[in-house]
Amino acid sequence: MAKKVRKKLKWWGWLLISLSIIIVLTGSGVLVGLHVHSLTADDITPVDENTNSFSYLGVKPEGKKISVEIPEEKEDIIALAATLYNLGAMNCKNAKYLAVYNNCHSVFSLNKLNNYIDVIVFMIKDQNSYLREEYHLKNNIPLFEVFPSLEVAINNMVEMVTSERQYHTKGMEHSIYQRVLNNHYAENGAPIADWSNPSLEEFRDIPIYNKNQEGIFELTQHNITNDTIVNASVEYLENDQCYKVAFELDIQNPLTTQKSIKPIREGSGDKKANFTNIEIEFLLWDNGYFKNLKINEKWSARVLLPVKCSFANDFSFSYNKADVYIKPFTLNNSDKK
Repeated sequence: MAKKVRKKLKWWGWLLISLSIIIVLTGSGVLVGLHVHSLTADDITPVDENTNSFSYLGVKPEGKKISVEIPEEKEDIIALAATLYNLGAMNCKNAKYLAVYNNCHSVFSLNKLNNYIDVIVFMIKDQNSYLREEYHLKNNIPLFEVFPSLEVAINNMVEMVTSERQYHTKGMEHSIYQRVLNNHYAENGAPIADWSNPSLEEFRDIPIYNKNQEGIFELTQHNITNDTIVNASVEYLENDQCYKVAFELDIQNPLTTQKSIKPIREGSGDKKANFTNIEIEFLLWDNGYFKNLKINEKWSARVLLPVKCSFANDFSFSYNKADVYIKPFTLNNSDKK
């Protein structure tokens, strides 16, 4: 008989449950004298930009200028917006060298209690190898402020401060994935982690990153097509040599979040969790390469109490060989090598 596997909540699922319990107990008077303040924007510690010391973020790569005629009809503008996004994603996959830096701020709001986690992501690739690193770094978490002496124990249970990485190179049948429960900012502002004791390591599917693979280079799990976009705008910025594209995704269309809603529901434990807003804006060089991409998304769930969450993703792109340094790694567990 197959062993039944219990799905594990994401770190923010456990965080929200823990905070719900704290708020419920505080409101009922069980935790007398417990003070939890609501954080404001002034409480957020800014993250230094370009923390991986990329030198060519936002620098225009070589490439033939594309010819684009901006239409006037709404449906035609939507179609153009989808075409330009997918052109940029295709050029990411086809690029000989690519480094992507995402500086993301996430806010989890429960009642009037806000929790801030910095999410820093690096994606580095050439046509033979791929490396992705993602760091969830503590910014301001009231749960840790309330119980400072239990921070390590809480993080071991909740797994909110984590680092993960994924690596693949030509000839490997799978990619390699690792996650650890530690990280911190180095003196130069770059996030770093100790990878010697992973809480999870395994083989995973090969990500799409070279021109010989079918599919799109994934910057988001949302589906971006003519049918999933509403309220699009496209304009050409002549002085910047860029197209500025902005649109909202149709969250009422199941196709939009067909893939992206799954980790939200599994992580929160709420099968009815849903996105409430997804807005995307990007600058595309007039040769078809991304310069910058912003994805702002909000979702809500119920974990004992109603929860609202927002993620502000800010991607910058480099196509220069000097920014592409891919350090390989192997699994620590010899049985999986």
